[in-house]
Amino acid sequence: MRKTIITTIHAFPYCTKRIECEKEEHTELSPPQIAIDSLRRKNKELSEVIVPPIDIKKLQLRLQGRVGK
Repeated sequence: MRKTIITTIHAFPYCTKRIECEKEEHTELSPPQIAIDSLRRKNKELSEVIVPPIDIKKLQLRLQGRVGK
C-alpha cells in the first residue's frame, strides 16, 4: 500500500476549482503499518461516537463496520 501526501500552494477551500500542487510525497507502507493505521482510524471513529450523550444506534453501526467506510 502507498500513502500519498500532496501539498498545495493555497489552503482548501480555495476560490478556484483547481489548486496547483507544490509537492507530492509517496510512502510505501508495510503490512504491519497498514494494520496499525487501520486500528488508529477505528479507534478515532469509536472515540467520536462514545462522547456523552452516547448514541447507541451510531455505536452499533460503527461496531458492525457499516458506517464510515
